[in-house]
Amino acid sequence: MFFIFPCFFAVILCIIKLPDNDLKNLFGINLSIFIGLFLSVVAILIPQINKTIPDINFTERNLRLDILQDTLYNILYALLQSVRALIILYLMGMFTTLEKTYFGDLYCLLLKRNIESDIQLCLTFFLYKFNISLILSFYAMIKNIAALFQKEINIEKLKIRNNQAKNKK
Repeated sequence: MFFIFPCFFAVILCIIKLPDNDLKNLFGINLSIFIGLFLSVVAILIPQINKTIPDINFTERNLRLDILQDTLYNILYALLQSVRALIILYLMGMFTTLEKTYFGDLYCLLLKRNIESDIQLCLTFFLYKFNISLILSFYAMIKNIAALFQKEINIEKLKIRNNQAKNKK
């Protein structure tokens, strides 16, 4: 799902529209914001791993750690995809003048194609692929964070029930 689906939709988006400068700027701004957000969420999740909750059993604690681990991996994957997409944007800006080089002239002569448009098309495919993978990882993160919150709420409810049982005795 994280490989075939993004590739399929990236090809479709490449056929529909190559990004212009405004869309590239929008991607760059969004990716920069997401990278900062992901780093902040990782910094928040790390202390949660070492947090000990004495009122829960081993199975509950293990399940909580599994959910935290999955969430952390999803965030790190999204962070990796964001950095990759930002690097692609940088390369797209760098390769705009390749047509005016000797290699560009040779490429055009041999293949009868414009090297700049071929490189931009290839980079656009990867830009769309990484962004679609990022969107898919958002859904996985939301699912894991919702499960984690539900687990934390259940733990708090268990604490309240245990305290009420102790107070009745």
